[in-house]
Amino acid sequence: MPDTSNSEGLHIQHHHKITDSTVESKHASTWTQRAIQRWQQLSAIPDEPEDNSFYKRDTVRKSRLISTVLFYLTIVMIVFLPCSELLPNPNITYVDGVMLIALFISIYLNRKGKMIASALIASIGFQLVLTAALIMLSPLDGPSIQLYDLYIMGLLLAVSLLPPRNVFLFAITNSILILLSLTIQPHTAALNHDLQAQFIPMMIRPIALQFMTAGISYVWVRNTTLAITRADRAEMVAALEHELTTQARELEEGIEQILQTHVAFANGNLNARA
Repeated sequence: MPDTSNSEGLHIQHHHKITDSTVESKHASTWTQRAIQRWQQLSAIPDEPEDNSFYKRDTVRKSRLISTVLFYLTIVMIVFLPCSELLPNPNITYVDGVMLIALFISIYLNRKGKMIASALIASIGFQLVLTAALIMLSPLDGPSIQLYDLYIMGLLLAVSLLPPRNVFLFAITNSILILLSLTIQPHTAALNHDLQAQFIPMMIRPIALQFMTAGISYVWVRNTTLAITRADRAEMVAALEHELTTQARELEEGIEQILQTHVAFANGNLNARA
């Protein structure tokens, strides 16, 4: 007879490990949700009652979205702050500090309900900080030009925080900055050699990424926004239909009471009242 006790024991241990890991992941997820909710209470406008207009509820939703994006961006900039000391130009640390100040201003404006100003400061501030970091890394070398890809983060900020169509304006601006960096900014001898041999491919790759990211993110955000709008309108229509049904039922009951009063009055009950 095969000994099944060991296999059963291993199975039970494996089951306990899976259960423990699931519980730990749920606790981590719950902690993250609580942290984000607490952050939104501090950095977003207060919640509006559910019976408020679509415009007010949509304003709260946008403020919460900006708050969440700023939460993660602030964490990234704080983590990058000590790493910037390892870069060739230590002045980039001050640039990162300026970006953190801009983020705190953006958070304050979002809390006050000025979402457009908050989104503009965060999006444009990130673009300026990244451009300043590129300028400080002169002369450019092969690893430095990989920073061009970080302009994609600026596109994602713009399409998430601003009206989606603005992402194409950011893509055009980023492409111009990349082109100017490749043609005007000082380069190392090795990078100059590579640019003379492969200038077109080295230019097209980062610029193509800009417009590809802009197009995909625009379609995604636009469709999501339309879906949310349709869902909110359907919810509002359902609420209005329910309210009209309730009012119609109350009206019918009132008319029935009035008819009963008239019948009682016609039958000689002079004390009848509706």
